Amino acid sequence: MTFRSVLFASVVFLYLSACFYQRVDKDSFVVTKDGRGTLQSEIPYINDTMIQGLAKYYYYPNPKNVLKDEIEFNNGRKEGWHKHYRKDGALESKIRFKNNLPDGDNYWYYENGQIASESFWIKNRQYGDTKLYYRNGKLKHYYSSDFFDNTMYVIKWDSLGNKIKEEGVVFSPKFVVVYANDSTPIVEDGIKAGKEVQVKVTVAQPPQTKTIIRMGELNKGNIMELPIENYTVNYKKNFVKPGKYTLVIAGEIKDQQGNLVKYDSTTVVLNVFE
Repeated sequence: MTFRSVLFASVVFLYLSACFYQRVDKDSFVVTKDGRGTLQSEIPYINDTMIQGLAKYYYYPNPKNVLKDEIEFNNGRKEGWHKHYRKDGALESKIRFKNNLPDGDNYWYYENGQIASESFWIKNRQYGDTKLYYRNGKLKHYYSSDFFDNTMYVIKWDSLGNKIKEEGVVFSPKFVVVYANDSTPIVEDGIKAGKEVQVKVTVAQPPQTKTIIRMGELNKGNIMELPIENYTVNYKKNFVKPGKYTLVIAGEIKDQQGNLVKYDSTTVVLNVFE
């Protein structure tokens, strides 16, 4: 082979392996390809540097033009779904992000497309209900975790769907108290009078059941059922006068026929100071 042939072959190789960036205007998709037209990424930018919108990343170099990840961005941070695909194009996981951290629903799938697990996260911490599945689609394991990473409720099934274990409590014995419009837990020994607080309690919601939580002050006649949102109930109260207040928490889990599966109750004393 002559020097000219070697040089020509080298130029062709460099051309085919080089990356090409295609930009339409300042605020647009940047498409990255090699010399053969194989996709590497499609990323939307604003102001030339900030990723904004749905970014796509592809397996490279093999397999060719197969989507690997779809990630939603807002102002350069993960905000929304991050979907990851296997090399055969099947969805492997789907995770909700907020401010660059897992925050919300989290799903993983088997190779056959059947769901393997589903869970819920808050600021990169697993919280509330988690469900694990057999490859045949039947539930394998259920458990519920509170704010303090304690497991509250557990159910296990065999691969035929027979329940082999069930134990736990309707709601967590530990709770979090925060002032309104502030997510920082109150760690001192009491609550300031005249400021609205929220008592947050983690609730178990086992599959094919209904959980009911009631809260209120002892002997005040204001115990009421509270809505459950993201495995949490929020009891809101402004304690105007200093003193000790006894809060009642009662919870029950019922099956689809309305039969009682589990009942728990407790009282909590809150110290309110001037």
